[in-house]
Amino acid sequence: MDLYRVNSTMTGTYINGSCTFRHYFDLAGGSAANAASAVLAFWTSLATLMNGTTNITVSGIVEQMDSENGTISNAYSVTPGSASSGSAADALPWATSLLLQWRTGAYYSSGPGKGARELRGRLYLPMMKEADSTLGKPISSLTTPAAAAAAALVSHATSSFGIWRRPVRDSAGTLTRNGEFAPAISGTCWDNWAQMRSRRD
Repeated sequence: MDLYRVNSTMTGTYINGSCTFRHYFDLAGGSAANAASAVLAFWTSLATLMNGTTNITVSGIVEQMDSENGTISNAYSVTPGSASSGSAADALPWATSLLLQWRTGAYYSSGPGKGARELRGRLYLPMMKEADSTLGKPISSLTTPAAAAAAALVSHATSSFGIWRRPVRDSAGTLTRNGEFAPAISGTCWDNWAQMRSRRD
């Protein structure tokens, strides 16, 4: 199966350099421009919830990728876009993130002798505001619109967003486990703060 990969870059006063986010879409679910438009709408909804120093740019290049081996085979030029926060409120510590979660209902084995696990996706959203934290938890006026943005990405009318699991290769570069993709069926927001402790979180 071939996928679209849409890349977004986040910058801001409290970000050292920049951070990259990647969203994956079924190629058969729409055009490259549709996929980029879905991601921009997602970020536009979330930007208003973030500290005012934050800017997210959706790349003008959407890549075509093989879901099984991760190979890029094509690239499409689309109209780039950006979203910025309008609030100058104080930010929470950088490590404090809002956690968006996606489920697919698709189960895959991690290897021989291992049980199947659901393919799920998570996005850690930094640059949250101090005013949106009460008693150590995010307030509902933050989590409710964030959950709506996550769900809207799933239900976008002209694209098919989903979760991709990377392929695994041995030390010689031989593929030992194919990558897998499954369309997302739900998007939600956790009602506690989260911290991304590694790239595998």
